[in-house]
Order: sequence, then C-alpha cells, then structure tokens
Amino acid sequence: MRVHESCRDGSIHTRTTKVGSPETNAIAKRLHCTREDESFSLAYRTRIYDSVVVLLVHLDGFLAFDNGARAHGGCRTQGRTPLRTFWDHVVLLLMVGAPITA
Repeated sequence: MRVHESCRDGSIHTRTTKVGSPETNAIAKRLHCTREDESFSLAYRTRIYDSVVVLLVHLDGFLAFDNGARAHGGCRTQGRTPLRTFWDHVVLLLMVGAPITA
C-alpha cells in the first residue's frame, strides 16, 4: 500500500490491470507480440530445437538484444534502449535524493 499512498501524496493517478490478462495492458501486449513476431516465429521457421533449454537460451539472447541493444520508439523510451531508459531514471532518482527500494 505504500506505493499507492506515495502516488496519492504526489497527486499521481494510478491504474491497475486485471491479474493474468496482458491484453488489458498495452505495454505487456506489445512485448508479447514483439517476442512472438521477432523471436519465436522466425526461430521456429529457421531451426529445430532439441530441448527447452536451447529454446530458453535463444529467448534470453533475444531479450538481451531487445532490452540492451535495440532502440525502441515508444513514448517512454524516446529512441533509447529500455536498459538505457532504466538507468537514466535511476540516475534521476539519485540526483533528487529519492530512495531506491526493491
């Protein structure tokens, strides 16, 4: 509840989505489509996986590329990689002295 109280104190409007339904969350829906279109669909057409472990290694490589090397054009990332966007926000929080908690 601390998050909701902090948001309310800062006049920040929060929204929640129904649990287990990424179709109500546009960001999650786009991630699922990207993962399917650019990784799985292409991978299933070009190679045969011997085990689930090999498939997971391929998925980890795609996610590392997608988050760390591929620039995104969304309104939040503004042409940066998601990892760069994350670190930029961490630096901003440190500059204003906001506590960073996990």
